[in-house]
Amino acid sequence: MTFPRTLFLVVGSAVLLWALSHGEGVEPGEGRPPAVLSRIVSLSPSLTRQMVDLNAGGLLVGITNYCSAENSNAKVVSSIVQPNLERIYSLKPDAVFIAAGDVIASRAARLEALGLYVHRFGIIRNFNDLAGQYLELGSLLGRRNAAMAKLRGYRKEILSIKRARGVRCAFFVSHNPLVAVGGGSFIDAILGEAGGENVFKGVDIPYPIVSMETVVAQDPEVIISMMPGAEEFFMKTFAEVKGLSALRNGRVASVGTDHLPYYTPEDYFASVRLIAKILLDPGIKR
Repeated sequence: MTFPRTLFLVVGSAVLLWALSHGEGVEPGEGRPPAVLSRIVSLSPSLTRQMVDLNAGGLLVGITNYCSAENSNAKVVSSIVQPNLERIYSLKPDAVFIAAGDVIASRAARLEALGLYVHRFGIIRNFNDLAGQYLELGSLLGRRNAAMAKLRGYRKEILSIKRARGVRCAFFVSHNPLVAVGGGSFIDAILGEAGGENVFKGVDIPYPIVSMETVVAQDPEVIISMMPGAEEFFMKTFAEVKGLSALRNGRVASVGTDHLPYYTPEDYFASVRLIAKILLDPGIKR
């Protein structure tokens, strides 16, 4: 079975989130960062994007193969799950940044055993968590005032978005298997911010595998998928189901992966704006 790259970011992070919430995660590291950070390895695509947003991309010397950075000198030193310890050590970083919600967080102890300072950022479940992380990062980089100013701007932009009102929706991050967005997940927070009512919010798993029968029983007004070709897939999969509201009214949409898989204030705003637009679209009744 082949899983999309973005599914590793979303579902993989959810697996570690579950482990952390049940006491099986990595304990916070000890030690303090150097007073000035000038050489940073980021093992989180979201933290990399936050650094770039704070105009600190030039401090990056190492990134993962999921990251992009405005610094041609940053070396790829890790996949999303497995760091190259020798390569990271050779870069002599002042700090290695890891996000607790990423699968690679389980490798932190091995990095610390090499004498490297590892800074772990916490779990992100909503915008308040995200804002706290952004300010924490800004403080570490000597850019707290810039982070506060940017957050004020993002909050203002989020409040300006025209929202839907209680539109019953389902969001999927995979078609095979059929993986939905459940309660307590970051995307669930985005759906709520956009004015959606997640039909799987009551499922106490961030990204549960669901059955066709469950989707029919929940009967969402709108179906949104991170996978391409969503309308064709759901039309074919539920061809025998005549009463599914989203299909009957032509309210099925695929969304790209430019913003939704990433935990940054900028991506959160862009995601809420995108989802709100979809939820407000009346569709085409068939």
